[in-house]
Amino acid sequence: MHRETPDELAREVVELLDDGAKRERIDRRARARIEERYTWEEIRPELLGRVNDVLE
Repeated sequence: MHRETPDELAREVVELLDDGAKRERIDRRARARIEERYTWEEIRPELLGRVNDVLE
């Protein structure tokens, strides 16, 4: 949600609170996107690199 004013953001939040079906649609799309982008194969090299940096 990218809104220009606090009032616009508040209206959008209230709408989501009132609309369970919309919340579920957003949730499903967000979860699918996260699962596609952040697989173990994708994050492993960066994670291991950071761990190695800390241990050095």
